[in-house]
Amino acid sequence: MLHAMSHDAAAYADLLDALTDLRRFWERPDRKRWFLAELGVPVELAVLRTLAAVDRGNAACARTDGAAHTTVGAVGEALAVNQSTASRLVEQAVRAGYLDRHADAADGRRTGLALTATGRSLLARADVIRRGWLSAVTEDWEAAEVRSLVELLRRFLDDAARVEERWR
Repeated sequence: MLHAMSHDAAAYADLLDALTDLRRFWERPDRKRWFLAELGVPVELAVLRTLAAVDRGNAACARTDGAAHTTVGAVGEALAVNQSTASRLVEQAVRAGYLDRHADAADGRRTGLALTATGRSLLARADVIRRGWLSAVTEDWEAAEVRSLVELLRRFLDDAARVEERWR
């Protein structure tokens, strides 16, 4: 269901172009090679995203009920992948020593996931590299400009989720 445009057509065309350029920017093979070389560990980027999903999920669980119990299903939801893909990524991370499986404290039928010390170290190293890169990109920006970009991106994502939910 499409709605009448509330802004001029040129603004929407520019927004679509910028979003397309941003997607292409992140998908460039040379950028991925650079990041992995900086990281110094031969790991799939999808495995890093898996570790980050487990870490964020466990942090959120700990804030709400004091326990950490991210599951494979929660990883799939966080990464927007199906259950079998999430299982494969979790299995890769477990085999590499980045994740541990444990019985979920809230529900013994489920298996929870936790980062190992090696996984936490890898995720921390990736974070340092990414933050350093972002710092270099925005070195001429005012702090308020960075905060504004974050706020606008979050607003865009929240509104996109709201519209998608309404269109289902």
